[in-house]
Amino acid sequence: MPVGTRLSSVLRRAPILLLTVAILAGCSRTGYSPLRDREPVIHATWTSCAEEFEPNGDSWGRYPALLGDGFRPVSALVCAQEERDQPDGGRDRVEVESRIDDIGAIVRALRLPDQPRTAEACGDGSANPPWLVLLDQDGRWLRPGVPVDDCGLPRNEVLDAGKALRLTVVRTRVVEQIVSGAAAKAGCQQHFPDKFWPSPQEREHGGYLPSLPVGRPALRIETLTVACRYHRPNRWQGTATVVAEFERGGQVPPNRLAELHGRLASSTPAEPCTTHATRFVSLSEVVDRGEYVYIEVDGCMRMLTVVTGLHVLTQADSELRTLLAAF
Repeated sequence: MPVGTRLSSVLRRAPILLLTVAILAGCSRTGYSPLRDREPVIHATWTSCAEEFEPNGDSWGRYPALLGDGFRPVSALVCAQEERDQPDGGRDRVEVESRIDDIGAIVRALRLPDQPRTAEACGDGSANPPWLVLLDQDGRWLRPGVPVDDCGLPRNEVLDAGKALRLTVVRTRVVEQIVSGAAAKAGCQQHFPDKFWPSPQEREHGGYLPSLPVGRPALRIETLTVACRYHRPNRWQGTATVVAEFERGGQVPPNRLAELHGRLASSTPAEPCTTHATRFVSLSEVVDRGEYVYIEVDGCMRMLTVVTGLHVLTQADSELRTLLAAF
């Protein structure tokens, strides 16, 4: 075909091509399709939630392929984490693996398509379907994608079916101890940030005062009735943020409060020191003014007092460590 003829043919088709591109562009603006796998990922044998569950990953199935007709599930498993109170007063984070035998409603909901992304006013997306996998008669399993609505959120059909599931617990395991029974009984936290890390000399924004300004209310020692001792594990040495572990704690004996008050009041401005303590004590109580005292029991033996939003760094009295060891 001569070049002129070919060019004429292309020009005649150009309006059609441009119209097609415009239509496709318009669809891409109004439609919505999550970045999903093209094909379902089918695994040979289910192991356990401990091996497969990723609670901090794709929480409700944005990325797996939607459930098609090629996979015929006969049962399902749900993985979840929850907090549970323990008989000793502590609290654990527990992983729960449950079986679902009546899967008809949830499977029908999961076979629905994604809706086009057209809504302008949407909710906060706080409702999530359960993290589940489907199993076929051969024991193979997959994690299905969750179809989305016109806001790009899980469709209500899936949410409703998920709420109606009847779960049979298969196994549980403790993932993390949130607070031990001893810490709960003492009124202490299980984990506590090391307020002296990094040291004031290493902080970019220290902002500590050597004493309270004149006219500011003094610390009310009678409110500091809970003493919590923490130790810093060696494995966290040198990290940017250090979290200490509960060691022991409890109520300050009433007959020792006056002595403690005197030792706290006799503190002097902090001396230059970069030695990191391995243990510290937190003195606190729930009060409306938010007053706390943190005392290193080794290392530099400094004391950090928080009074009405001010942070005062001083040197602890030499006898204070002995006093704190008594309770």
